[in-house]
Amino acid sequence: RDDAAVLRQLLPRNLQEALKIAEVGSARAALDDRGLEWLQQHGKCLDNIREGTSTLPQAGRGAFAARPLAAGAVITPMPVVHLLREFFDVTRPAGAPPDAPTGHAQQLLLNYCFGHRHAGWLFCPTTAAVLLNHGGKARANAELRWGEGAPGTGDGFARTEALEALGRHNATRLSFDVVATRAIAAGEELLLDYGEEWEAAWQAHVDGWQSGDGGWYLSGPAMDARVDTLSVGGGKYPHHTLRCRRPPLSDDTIHRGAARYNGTVHGPADAELLHKLYGDNQFRWWWPCILTKFHDDDATYTVVIFEKFPAHPSGMRQVVTTVTHFPREHIRFVDRP
Repeated sequence: RDDAAVLRQLLPRNLQEALKIAEVGSARAALDDRGLEWLQQHGKCLDNIREGTSTLPQAGRGAFAARPLAAGAVITPMPVVHLLREFFDVTRPAGAPPDAPTGHAQQLLLNYCFGHRHAGWLFCPTTAAVLLNHGGKARANAELRWGEGAPGTGDGFARTEALEALGRHNATRLSFDVVATRAIAAGEELLLDYGEEWEAAWQAHVDGWQSGDGGWYLSGPAMDARVDTLSVGGGKYPHHTLRCRRPPLSDDTIHRGAARYNGTVHGPADAELLHKLYGDNQFRWWWPCILTKFHDDDATYTVVIFEKFPAHPSGMRQVVTTVTHFPREHIRFVDRP
């Protein structure tokens, strides 16, 4: 059976292999022993990229250079999963009969994959390289080139294989290299040029898009800039939900009763440690919340904060804590899924 063959691959093949696993662990034992000379010739850094808030309006997260990079340097490998375009069609699943009705809805993942519009295959990144945004010809400082194959897969497979042959590979085998097209300073945002066709399609989408109820949509940051006093209660914002900022190192531990916001301030040592651990990730300490009361005396709110990672199998979020006199600057809008 296929399952038995897969399980056999997970087991040691002989006593020597079992002893090696016991000594160094299964993950390390599965790697080839390669010396410094091999690494200097073939190795590629995986920590040249750090995430952060993009400098592009409404782009969300972006990729930034963790250190100075020379022109022509490989910034990072980008292993990709090859998927049939039809898998992205929401209304006509892959394998449906030819006469099945089709629709226009497509999976959101399509926005993060590469491919020619007439090709049957798309290539979807599996690493942090997916964070690279579009900078256009003027701002792009990186480009994609075919890599040597996905790391850990040997020689990958030929990119000239027929469509049917490609479909028999069900693992990550292909890889791009993200290459610097000029010298890049540490902290500079890494940007690609997605191409003129993508840029024209995006501009047409921006110019003509309206929300489902006929009202114009504003991004979360735009709502934060425009809305000073928030509405209390659920359902007030059809396109957004709210997030409340909690102290660093908070978790989903449930606290009974309500507590007054105490404006905890962390010292310089704590700030330095948190920056080393999390960089400028300003989204890590935000939790789903709703507002239940507005306090006129100091223009603050009572907020109910829910689990970030629901523990219940149904996905229903439990209340983590209730905080009174919560300040507006620690509440932000995010887009509804």
